Formats: sequence, structure tokens, C-alpha cells
Amino acid sequence: MIVAWEVEATQGGELAISHVTSIRCLESDSTTSFLPGGLAFGPDGRFAIVDATNSRIKILDPFLGNLILEISCPSDLKGCSFVDVAMDVSGIYVSESTQGKVLRFDDLGNLRNLYDVGEGIAGIALGKGGRIYAVSSHDGLLREFPIDSPGDFMDLVIEDRECYPVDCAVMPSGELGITDARWGSVILVKPLGAQAGRLGDNHLEIPCGIAIYDEKYIFVCDSQQGEIAVFDEAGNLLQVFGRDYLTAPTFVACRDDGLICVADSEKMAVEVFKAYEVTSE
Repeated sequence: MIVAWEVEATQGGELAISHVTSIRCLESDSTTSFLPGGLAFGPDGRFAIVDATNSRIKILDPFLGNLILEISCPSDLKGCSFVDVAMDVSGIYVSESTQGKVLRFDDLGNLRNLYDVGEGIAGIALGKGGRIYAVSSHDGLLREFPIDSPGDFMDLVIEDRECYPVDCAVMPSGELGITDARWGSVILVKPLGAQAGRLGDNHLEIPCGIAIYDEKYIFVCDSQQGEIAVFDEAGNLLQVFGRDYLTAPTFVACRDDGLICVADSEKMAVEVFKAYEVTSE
């Protein structure tokens, strides 16, 4: 079910952001809610939502109006717990935290690969050259591996092992950005594993999801403050938005046309925003 809300624009930095609609996370009976987890847009504009209550993936059409595919946890994975999702031309990738798996499904929902990554896997991201990145909240590691070689893992050790990583994204600089919910910042890790600093100190409290828009804007969910923080490539805070619509944002996804979707774990909804660049006269 999609419920439209009043549109409100917030300007700051180089973006104007308007609230468009709210997608209530309801089962087909329209009475039972499910907890939204990770979000992702596919290259064809389709939208994926993790149903964290039932360990399913719901795929909506590019207009976010119709359910076109639902993917369930494989029967041989007992008690699985889906957390995050990513999509590209090669398939749909899902992180499973209980048994520490990353699963790859094709566009029809058929399981194609099962990567044994390690207990506590949370957020995942897809990089260039067929690479997959996964963060472990259990042991504070960032793991990298190629799509076509499931056993070829490389651990990129985060220097601060007392961190609590939740999500990751490939930054505009090529570094990996990892949200640290314990220390309230985004850890920056170079491709070969050296830590390159942090962003968001003194601005973030409990950062969770992270996504990149237009290869230069970094969107970070702050579940404690109920907002999305927007940073530029240099790590400068440009603006915050969503306070009137968000309560406990956890994951965020951005589409090339400026559509921004945010999962709210307390409202059991996905809030949809529209971003566009502001041109000065």
C-alpha cells in the first residue's frame, strides 16, 4: 500500500530534497506489518526491500507501486535472518547474519550462489570489477571477495576493532565507507585495507545505512536523531533532512533520477524523497 504525504522541500548545500510518499510495509492482507531492512535499486529501476520479519526480499516495479517478485529464504537455511540487499546486472545479493552468508539470486528469484562469509554479516555493497563488500558487526571486519570466486576472501581489518559496523558503500573517492554505530561516524578504508580516517564526527550519533547519490553526495541514516545527514566528497556536512517524517531510519538507497528511499524501523515504513540539485543564479 502506498500513501501520499504532503511535499516539503529542504534546501541546503547543493540539493533540494522533498518528501514524496510513504510506503507502508504491510503484508498482502493489508493488516500485518513487517520490519523493513536493507534497500536497493536495480539498474533497471526496480526497488528491493528486505522483509526482516520473515526473511524475504520484496521487489517492486520502478514506480514503487506493484510487487513483482518475492524471494524467500532457502529451505535448507534454518532460522536465517536477512539484513541487507544489493542489485546489479548479475543478480540480487542478500546478506544473512545468523549463519553468515551472502546469497546471490537471479532476476527470477532462483538461488545461484551461496557465499560463506562469517557470522554477524550486516550491510553489503557491490564494487567495480565484480567485487562484493560485507561488514561484520560480530567481529568488526570488512570482507571483500569476487562474485565468481566465493572462497577467495580478503579481510580488510578495521583498526578500531571496538567499532560496531552496520553498513558499507563505495565512496566517490574509491574508498570504502563503513558506518560505525558505536562511535558515531563513518570509517573510511582504502581499497587495500588501510584506514583513511573518519567523517561525521560531532554530527552523527548512531549511523546505520549509507548510500551514494550522483557519485558525490553521501547519505547516512542517523537512527538516534531521526534524520539523514548529507556529506560531500570531502566529508563536509551539507545538510540534514527527514526529521518531519522519520523516527528511526536504518537503511537508505538512492536512484540515479534522485529518488531516495529510507527504511524506518519504528514506523514500519519506507519513506520516499526526491533530491535535485539547486542551481544558483
